[in-house]
Amino acid sequence: MRVMVMKKIKHKVARQLLKAIDIFFVCSFLLLRMVVRVLPASAVYDIASALGYALYYLIPGARERLFNIVSEAMPELTDSKHIKRIGRSSIIEMYKPMFDLAVYARHRDRMLRDAVLEGLDNLDQADAFGKGVIIQSAHIGGWALAILAARPLGVQATLIAVNPDVLFTPRFARAAYKFVDSLDCGDLILTGRDSVGQSVELLKQGKRLILAADVIGKEIVDMFGRPAAMANGIGRIACDSGAPVVPFCIFREKDPLKLSAWFREPIEYKPSDDRASDVNAVMQAITRGVESEIRRAPEQWTQWGALGRWWKKAEELKGEQSAAKPKGD
Repeated sequence: MRVMVMKKIKHKVARQLLKAIDIFFVCSFLLLRMVVRVLPASAVYDIASALGYALYYLIPGARERLFNIVSEAMPELTDSKHIKRIGRSSIIEMYKPMFDLAVYARHRDRMLRDAVLEGLDNLDQADAFGKGVIIQSAHIGGWALAILAARPLGVQATLIAVNPDVLFTPRFARAAYKFVDSLDCGDLILTGRDSVGQSVELLKQGKRLILAADVIGKEIVDMFGRPAAMANGIGRIACDSGAPVVPFCIFREKDPLKLSAWFREPIEYKPSDDRASDVNAVMQAITRGVESEIRRAPEQWTQWGALGRWWKKAEELKGEQSAAKPKGD
């Protein structure tokens, strides 16, 4: 009985803490939109780094948890200082997209003027199939800037965004989506009911979608040498539409106003009569690409803290599958 009471108390405290963090993010965002008007972009990102650094030390157990995850995922890293720097940077990178929105709104003209997009021929190659294009990103580096700048740079695409109702910070997400809409960055589809159906319809019209792959879900793929549970929306949409998947990435540069991004070659996949296997094959190919990008700039990936949950979720799913398997099979 005492254990149950303690669990309820911890759950209530955690819920109140998340609510406080959500409100703090909203207030920070509103304040930031004013600050960015008077401070240079470099100073604005210094503030982001300071706040992320503080969160790294304030969140209970964050340092040890991140250290263990990075060490297990990349055992080739033997320098503990480097590993800790990756963990600390991942917290800072989680905070930066909020700053990206404000900085882009303030310095949009210069950023678009100096932007460099590479691999557009890969996008043209995908368009030539005539089945629409799925532009696949990950939460690495300036991913938010890429989404903001895509349409003004001539890359028309509809963004598939996570529904705020399933996030830890729903208030902030709604405020951010509203702000993005005010910047005329393209149409938006929220995940949830019939989002896959809507996406497939847009692809049938020859349009493009852009969505992130590194999100928790129920598709078991291998990531950093262990089974991980990832969302399979991209795989399902690809298999239902036949649209090519083009990886897209943008790393942060020393100059915070410099946009340099590229499109990779389309991911090849061949449909069969087994849809579940096809979806898994697509997601595994995407995950390999995402892991490769992460290894190039591990300090810029925001999801290190989530990776442990993806591993744990995969173990739970495999356990459920084993329990549901008929005896004798």
